[in-house]
Amino acid sequence: MNQGGHKIFFAVDEDGREWYYSGKPRRLLSVWINDSDDITSNVLFPGAIQAITGVTLTWQDEPLEWVVGERKKVDRWDAEQWLGEKRDIWNHPMVSDRTNTNGYEVADLMAAFANEYLQTKPTPAG
Repeated sequence: MNQGGHKIFFAVDEDGREWYYSGKPRRLLSVWINDSDDITSNVLFPGAIQAITGVTLTWQDEPLEWVVGERKKVDRWDAEQWLGEKRDIWNHPMVSDRTNTNGYEVADLMAAFANEYLQTKPTPAG
């Protein structure tokens, strides 16, 4: 779900220094560089990329494209994947309400919560 916004790129130099760029940088020797005067860049504090995006980048990785203002709708399959990869839960766990009348798959509840939660949070500013 793309709600507009503008693209920025995150990259990590060989020495571990973290940067963001307003356009896609290119690799030169041991650093990422701007090829255009239209591209601005700023150094970030260590760990900022992971804190902002949830992704750990290294020098070996290509720049990470990030759309500021974009919010992806979370679906049950995102939750299923997270449960399996992060918690080793692969069996479609279910829970029931307090009266044992209705049963729910945990992944469905996680996705519903995430989408409601994200609607109440402000979109990151660029």
